[in-house]
Amino acid sequence: MRRDSSTGIMPRSLVSLLGVALLSPPAVQAGLDPAKAITQYRHDVWREEQGLPQNTVPAITQTADGYIWFGTELGIVRFDGLRFKVFDKSNTPQLKANTIYALLGDRQGNLWIGTNGGGLTRLHNGVFQTFSAKDGLANDAILSLYEDRSGALWVGTNGGGLSRLENGRFTSYTTKDGLADNAVFAIAETPDRTLWFGTRVGLTRLSGGVFSTYPAKDGLRSAYIRTLSVGRDGSLWIGTNGGGLARMNDGRFKTFRDKDGLPSESISSVLEDDSGSLWIGTIGGGICRFAGNKFTPYRTKDGLSNEDVWSLYNDRDGNLWIGTGGGGLHRLMNPQLTAYDTQEGLSNDMVLPVFEDREGSVWIGTNGGGVNRLHDGAFRAITTKEGLADNLVLTIAQDRSGAMWFGTRKGLNRYKDGRFSLYTTKNGLPGNIAIVSLVDSHGRLWIGTRGGLAVFENGKFSTYTTAQGLSSNMVQAIEEDRAGNFWIGTGGGGLNRLREGKIEVFDTSRFHGLHAEPVCV
Repeated sequence: MRRDSSTGIMPRSLVSLLGVALLSPPAVQAGLDPAKAITQYRHDVWREEQGLPQNTVPAITQTADGYIWFGTELGIVRFDGLRFKVFDKSNTPQLKANTIYALLGDRQGNLWIGTNGGGLTRLHNGVFQTFSAKDGLANDAILSLYEDRSGALWVGTNGGGLSRLENGRFTSYTTKDGLADNAVFAIAETPDRTLWFGTRVGLTRLSGGVFSTYPAKDGLRSAYIRTLSVGRDGSLWIGTNGGGLARMNDGRFKTFRDKDGLPSESISSVLEDDSGSLWIGTIGGGICRFAGNKFTPYRTKDGLSNEDVWSLYNDRDGNLWIGTGGGGLHRLMNPQLTAYDTQEGLSNDMVLPVFEDREGSVWIGTNGGGVNRLHDGAFRAITTKEGLADNLVLTIAQDRSGAMWFGTRKGLNRYKDGRFSLYTTKNGLPGNIAIVSLVDSHGRLWIGTRGGLAVFENGKFSTYTTAQGLSSNMVQAIEEDRAGNFWIGTGGGGLNRLREGKIEVFDTSRFHGLHAEPVCV
């Protein structure tokens, strides 16, 4: 961006989509940049048309070889970044069911696949192997998978309780052993090596070989636990079916509900990303980010295809994957090109000039929304309510005193210390429609209008029009070269050079390299 002048109109087809876009360097940290609005992330969507076998994605994981895997109701899908490969009962006989509710990539590089009725399948070195109740698994309908810190695999089933696979042997635990319920939807482990299990009748804890259960009366608003996740501070996040989101820390529960900003109190998935933001998947409310003690929802009106979110996953590159119940697969990632529009606070999506001042603030002129100042990630709109002559801003400049200048259809506006001064033809400006501006190497302000060219110095305007030799009074571009000459692009009069007070015209009749009479910036 130029610091001394700005002008021009962005094509509406681009502006209507982006508002204003600023090129950002790649994020240094892994994870989604929490300073950006969710709508500013790059958003990719895949559905059946792009290769998914169907549009419900209950499970997501990544294996050591870098592949991303998705569980669907029509098989398991491997994604290499470009193509999907589907494994199901028809091409992989070891898979005994196509509905996949749980996936896990373990530390040894295995992929574990939890099916609905087909048992537990392991993919190791390209070979699938299935374990069922006949092998000691508690139940063939699997809801959750977790690898603990010792390397043991925990399997939550739908009706059979828990199974632990260690050293090639299954050990099962049910309500007879103290588990709250035999349907286990979620498993997590806190830093003290305590294991937690989410069931339909409460939160169960396994510590020192003893099970204990926290029912709703102990602080949870709902005993139906759908998802569990452990934050970096050791807090246990608990997603309930209709009771909102709870955080357990030092044995105490804190519950977050719709009144706190959650878009839905039915929580299906929770994870903390590499940047420390907490992402919440809901049923009926899309996803939600919890950062800075604030919930920010992201729903269908923002670009999500479906508001039933079944799974969330943070890959090794910091990208967030979102599996929906019928809307396919989404990915959010940090963009290099960051878009700003009215959702981020811009006063109008039709952007005209963009200018960066000496303090690093960005000024954006709009068609109908006045001028906006972007500073420290926040927009402030300055319009006719604050004294701007017109809300259509065509050009922006900053002089050496630090004053900002805004060209509009109703004159030239000087803005400093929160106060406006207006200059029009009454003050010597050759035309009130100020199209382009430039602060030259001597600190003088040049203004191109529909009535000619003006230079503002020592509080006064000097003008150049057709009377002084300018080929057209419609001035659309101004540039100063290294020799101190000024080049003036006009509407219909070609190119003019102002050198030592004299104007020389270059048009198609005198300068064969010029392809058109109108010359813009």
